[in-house]
Amino acid sequence: MRSNLSLRKIALLSVSLGVVSNASQLHATEVLSQELGQLSILQQRVIPVMSLEISSTKPNRIVIDLSSAVGSMDDFIALEDPSYALNFSNNNLTPSEISQLVKKKLKIVTLDLSENPFGKEGSVFLPNLKSLEELFVKACTLYDDGVAPIGSMLTLKKLNVEYNGITIKGIKHLMSLSSLEELYIGSNYLKNDAVNLLKSLSSLKVVDLSMNELDDNCISDLLSMPALQYADITNNNFTPEGIEKLRQAASSRKIKFKYD
Repeated sequence: MRSNLSLRKIALLSVSLGVVSNASQLHATEVLSQELGQLSILQQRVIPVMSLEISSTKPNRIVIDLSSAVGSMDDFIALEDPSYALNFSNNNLTPSEISQLVKKKLKIVTLDLSENPFGKEGSVFLPNLKSLEELFVKACTLYDDGVAPIGSMLTLKKLNVEYNGITIKGIKHLMSLSSLEELYIGSNYLKNDAVNLLKSLSSLKVVDLSMNELDDNCISDLLSMPALQYADITNNNFTPEGIEKLRQAASSRKIKFKYD
């Protein structure tokens, strides 16, 4: 593969056993065959692919967007050796289909499973993705027990668990994620004690705590986060005095707070 590969976005409306139905799809397939290796189709079905992206900055990174697609995990395209950034959001995936994805043993570094209600029955398979750095499981009906398996995924640097009914119990499950740099945990049921725990994540640079139940009593803990650069605290219970205190501290600490 050429390392100076220019940025391309290739729309594959459908591919079935490597056969394409028009010239534009043929060109896209030829490009893939030349630069990424031969396409192999796992099942004799039409594969609905929203977009596929080849990046010049990460020339061995394949970005496949299958959000809101029609089909199942058996319809997935396998390539030879690349690392994957996959978007399967809003597909109504079942725990069984999450298991199928994991069993493919792909080198997945980014995975978006948001808005798939697989719950804890599906999240138990996620720790088997040993290369995963970014995980998006927004609105997946995880609750606290469904977050527990994620706490063992020590390679994670970015995690989104918004809209999952998480409390302090769920936060405790995440305390081993020492490499975590970005955490999006808005729209849950978190109180001040959650912020007290989060300050122990020494690599955390970005945190979204919007739409929870925080107030002025967590301000000192927010300011104690050692690596913090940005925090979204909108739609909580901070007073104008508390916001002013954060605003003054932010200027000296070089932290950006989003208040409203």
